[in-house]
Amino acid sequence: LALTHDMQEDHAYVLCAQNGVLSEVAEHSEVVWNRALVEAFSARGIAGKAAEDYFRLHIVSHMIRAGMYLEAVSILQDPEFIDERLQTKQALEDGECLLRGARRYIYDIQSVTFRLAEDPGGVGDNSEIDAVPVMLDCYSALHEAIRRVLRRAGEESEKNHQSDRVQGGGSLDTPPISLFSAHALYLIGSSLSMHSLFVQSTQYYQSAHSILK
Repeated sequence: LALTHDMQEDHAYVLCAQNGVLSEVAEHSEVVWNRALVEAFSARGIAGKAAEDYFRLHIVSHMIRAGMYLEAVSILQDPEFIDERLQTKQALEDGECLLRGARRYIYDIQSVTFRLAEDPGGVGDNSEIDAVPVMLDCYSALHEAIRRVLRRAGEESEKNHQSDRVQGGGSLDTPPISLFSAHALYLIGSSLSMHSLFVQSTQYYQSAHSILK
């Protein structure tokens, strides 16, 4: 039975693969299903923590697979969504959540950039989307969100460590969130380097370095 199931699965992969007999059907079904899921979230809202977590992590991926590139770019530049993705309310206590969110955000940016380069038309009128400006604008929005977290960290440090101020400098200890923030900026720089945007990537490397001075 297991062998038969494996053979059927392999046969389905062949039929639905690119240039396969059912490739167009499979591609259309993927677009329709993902679009329906995105629209369901938009129309009915999000109920429960599990749904919120799923939406935060995967909604952009579903938009990309549905060919909804304009919508994906829009949500990736939405400050509220970025704050939710980075979990900025918890970030000061758990910097790992900021870094995890930044990693996922960078993954989504790379995914939508790849799709735009591969299929600029997408589904619907996406012809005006240029991948490079999209990437730069999205990373700029992410950088600004990280700045907001660092400002909050500085304010908290100012309140809690008045007696530990270093003359002419910051607090005696580097807040852990600074390390995670610098790591996130380094990852942005690495992503830009992969696309030969070396001037912009250097700026993010320098920003990461300045956080840790």
